[in-house]
Amino acid sequence: MARFNHAVTLAFEVITDHEQGEDLTYEQFRQAVIDRVDGLRYREDYKDAVLPPFDTYEIETEEEVT
Repeated sequence: MARFNHAVTLAFEVITDHEQGEDLTYEQFRQAVIDRVDGLRYREDYKDAVLPPFDTYEIETEEEVT
């Protein structure tokens, strides 16, 4: 059976004081990602948070390797 690896983008927001976000810290970034994922309360919510895959490729399965 074919299996696929998809690269997706998770949409979330971070608020900083710098117009280009140059003052964004690791802690702010991490907390924003956690808050976004924790905010996905219903199965349908992920469709608003995750954009369609921007890259996909087929991967080998163990069945194909042996």
